[in-house]
Amino acid sequence: MTDNAIVKILVVDDQPNNLNFLANLLRPQGYKVQRAISGQLALNAAFASPPDLILLDVMMPQMDGYEVCYQLKSEAITKDIPVIFISVLNEVAEKVKAFKAGAVDYIIKPFQAEEVLARIENQLTIQKLQKQLKARNQQLQAEIKEREKIDAALRSSEQRFRAIFDSMFQFIGLLHPNGQLLAMNQTALNFAGLAESDVVGQPLWDMPWWFEKNDPLEQQAKQQQLKDAIARSAKGEFVRDEIEVFGTNQSKIVLDFSLKPIWDEFGQVVLLIPEGRDISERKHTEKELQRAKEAADAANRAKSEFLANMSHELRTPLNAILGFSQIMTYSDPLTGEQAEHLGIINRSGEYLLTLINDILSMSKIEAGQMTLSEHPFDLYRLLDSLYEMLQLKANGKHLSLKFDRAPDVPQHVCTDESKLRQVAINLLSNAIKFTEKGGVTLRVAIVQNPSPTEKGILSFEVKDTGVGVTADELQAIFKPFFQTKMGRQSLHGTGLGLSISRKFVQMMGGEIVVRSVVSQGSTFSFNIRAEWTAKTAMYPNSNKLRVSGLMPNSSPYRILVVEDVEENRQLLVKFIERLGLEIQEAQNGEEALRIWQTWHPHLIFMDIRMPVMNGYEATRHIRKQEKEGQIEKTKIIALTASAFEENREAAIDLGCDDFIHKPIQETLLFEKLANHLPLNYLYSEESDLDESSQSQHASTLTREDLQVMPMVWLEQLHQAALSIDDRRIYKLLEEIPETQSHLGSALKKLVNNFQLDLVAQLTQPCDERSRLGLES
Repeated sequence: MTDNAIVKILVVDDQPNNLNFLANLLRPQGYKVQRAISGQLALNAAFASPPDLILLDVMMPQMDGYEVCYQLKSEAITKDIPVIFISVLNEVAEKVKAFKAGAVDYIIKPFQAEEVLARIENQLTIQKLQKQLKARNQQLQAEIKEREKIDAALRSSEQRFRAIFDSMFQFIGLLHPNGQLLAMNQTALNFAGLAESDVVGQPLWDMPWWFEKNDPLEQQAKQQQLKDAIARSAKGEFVRDEIEVFGTNQSKIVLDFSLKPIWDEFGQVVLLIPEGRDISERKHTEKELQRAKEAADAANRAKSEFLANMSHELRTPLNAILGFSQIMTYSDPLTGEQAEHLGIINRSGEYLLTLINDILSMSKIEAGQMTLSEHPFDLYRLLDSLYEMLQLKANGKHLSLKFDRAPDVPQHVCTDESKLRQVAINLLSNAIKFTEKGGVTLRVAIVQNPSPTEKGILSFEVKDTGVGVTADELQAIFKPFFQTKMGRQSLHGTGLGLSISRKFVQMMGGEIVVRSVVSQGSTFSFNIRAEWTAKTAMYPNSNKLRVSGLMPNSSPYRILVVEDVEENRQLLVKFIERLGLEIQEAQNGEEALRIWQTWHPHLIFMDIRMPVMNGYEATRHIRKQEKEGQIEKTKIIALTASAFEENREAAIDLGCDDFIHKPIQETLLFEKLANHLPLNYLYSEESDLDESSQSQHASTLTREDLQVMPMVWLEQLHQAALSIDDRRIYKLLEEIPETQSHLGSALKKLVNNFQLDLVAQLTQPCDERSRLGLES
């Protein structure tokens, strides 16, 4: 409401519902409401006790709203009452008719309550102002007769203005368009330590607050800056800038300074209003935020550099360990024990590599450095390799493993194969790990075929009949380092797999969801976006065939191996030399450049991080000289121990033809060679080193098989498995009688394959197994 007085509103409408609605709307706002259901009753009420405002319906029987309004305006007692029409009639002619009848406003039904209240408030305010204006005019007319009263009123008005002027927290003044100060408020004067008499009549640019003492050059520059600003504002421009000012004791603040022009009735600028708001605190906050941002950027750069170095330092020795163990696997003759030891080295190295990759992947995700690497690949082949990889593990727990691929799923797609593979392995491995009976099923289907403007959508679902996940654990299952209760009991994992999987799925355009019922199982489902593509290149199954050499009469291609770490250089040479190709070695980019200039290799394996001259620089020099001398391009494959995908992009941008991450897999190395040189390989069947029979025996091991051992021994083995104490387990295995050597071999195989969870389950006491709902 406009003031504290009670405002009376007369509501006129022939519909009782409308009367009641408006009355209920207005009364809570403090208005006194009088209702009339017809035009005549409205006139009677208005003449008897004039309201402050009338809400009048147009369409009413006997006497419509227009007639009511005409009669109200014809009587002196009611002619000044503002009338607002409310009607369903929306035609312009009706509105014109209403305003001609004397209405001040016109509201269309149906209306918004807020609109009605706002318009009532507006008209009451106008009415109040009109009354005030009328009273003011009467007062002025009276004051004209008495000069003394006029002077007193003017002085009072000036005092009120001055009080407001001086009480403003910002600096404000009055300025002649020529730059001469006419007034300055007390806030500005107090800051400068001056009296108004010190500034009135002086040029604004000569005021001492603009300048730091003993700096004539700054004084001259600021004076010119202020003169230019005043000249622009005097021409009608609103000028605004940030500027430093100096107060008493040379205290410094930053002002948001402006000059606003004021025009007279002829359009001439007659006054300028200088205003300054203290923004020192805001500027300080901005500087602090900028420093914080720079510090955060520096920390991110340091983190990225640390990750790059850590990746290189961890993966470089793993390259030698895994590479030479692969070479030794093919040595002949090789005893069963030697083969088993090499298998342990390989599996341990690959397990360590998986953990390193998980941690580096999580760090790259947090730093926003993870990128997609999309390329065409054979989806069927990927699924087959996953099945072969995980079937043995499922068989070892007597679980069924099923892959259900819909018939219309495309064989060849384009997306990030590596990330899809990692997600599938994470989900399937978890499902097998936490399932004790029943099985695990992977279903793949099409959700949406691709269109000219959108990629297709594939769905993947991993369903198990395992222990399930509680409702509380489901809320946090995708958080980094989170493990369920059963996950912690399983003794394996970092708690990063699901978090990484979720991020990878999101990067591939989808989302991962989980449904789970405790003791019944879990279902993890995710979608990804992909393009359907033509058939991709196929390679021999690396699990079954091994490159043993080249076809007869193959060309003796020249291969240059550039690697600063001797072990890694020897490894590459060992891999390649059985092909019968010519090989030379270099320890850095500078040496590689000299050999390339004289020997002209067909292909270079170029390490990226090297002393003297790195691989990037060496590649840049080679490509430059090839272009200048119009020399046939040498194929260059970059090698790096870094896990960062941006290193691949940088190498390709510099002119490398391909890229290999360390640790280097023999099959991938030969695959890359065949991609860039016309090589035809000879293959030989890989030796399984009697591993399948051992694995099969380990997979069929049961609790009944272990009953030949004393109960105390079983309890000790169970505790050692729970504690992940390999040494203790091996000592206990030495106690197995020679007559039960097959039992020791099977248990040893489980330990070597990091399946201590199976050892713990096989040796678990019956009462504890019953408590956990496991079967013997």
